[in-house]
Amino acid sequence: MRFFVPGIILLSLLAQGEEEKAGLDWWAFQAVERPPVPVLEEGDGLAPIDSFVRARLVEKGMVPANQAGRGVLIRRLRHDLTGIPPTAEEVSSFVSGQSGKSYDELVDELLSSSFFGERWARHWLDVVRYAETNGYERDAVKPNIWKYRDWVIEAFNQDMPYDQFVREQLAGDEIDPSNRDALVATMYFRHGIYEHNQRDVETQWAEMLADVTNVTGDALLGLGLQCARCHDHKFDPITQRDYYRLQ
Repeated sequence: MRFFVPGIILLSLLAQGEEEKAGLDWWAFQAVERPPVPVLEEGDGLAPIDSFVRARLVEKGMVPANQAGRGVLIRRLRHDLTGIPPTAEEVSSFVSGQSGKSYDELVDELLSSSFFGERWARHWLDVVRYAETNGYERDAVKPNIWKYRDWVIEAFNQDMPYDQFVREQLAGDEIDPSNRDALVATMYFRHGIYEHNQRDVETQWAEMLADVTNVTGDALLGLGLQCARCHDHKFDPITQRDYYRLQ
């Protein structure tokens, strides 16, 4: 899944002429830049990301750890990509070479596993506070919310582009109303606390709107918006007007 710096989205929410007042030197509003890859004396064969890591190690006077053995590698890969440790037989076969798999082939195999999506979807589900019950004292079950969980898992397993991943959750019913999966994605809006017998419906609706607005700021903009619900933000350049325009 391809990610980008999400704070830039907020620029589109600022009215014409307000940019200077907002203070665009804040980190969340910086344009994405591609820094030059460090050139190292012993950098031949390194992937670009490794060149950045190696350059920082050199800067700090640190020496890279020795190359891990195949037994360590298979355990790391299994835990990182699927969350499931390898069996003793799998470790033995990979270490001895009897499995016939190279390191790259093992990576591809685990990325293609359905367990990959189940492992990494958990992080997103935590961010958007996925829950299968409504909260409050009755805590009723949300009978169909599991469909959203499965949609997220499948999005990771299919390597869905991040922009599509976001759009379908925010507006799948508008983008592709005949697509059942896109409609399921909009369950993004249904994870908040809900009390079915709440007598103050107007206040509960306001709380639900605030909840999804706040989570959208945290999850998609990389920027806390909660304070601006009640007043212009005292630290980040977000006004109360911005908050309700986004809501």
